[in-house]
Amino acid sequence: MRIGSAWIKTTDTGNVYLSVSIDEAALPLTLTEDKYLTLWEIPEGERKTENAPHYAFVLSKPKAKEDK
Repeated sequence: MRIGSAWIKTTDTGNVYLSVSIDEAALPLTLTEDKYLTLWEIPEGERKTENAPHYAFVLSKPKAKEDK
């Protein structure tokens, strides 16, 4: 489930950082041992505008292992 986005920004002094926006529906966000928070890069060709996010935050659970 995508829960937010991030943009690459640069300060006036040249320092690079990520500006992050978490979707309100994802709050309060609780991370437990059975969840993963992943930062996925959005390829430049898939960004619709120059202001589109560079990354997507995805919250997921691992697939259940089948007993053998």
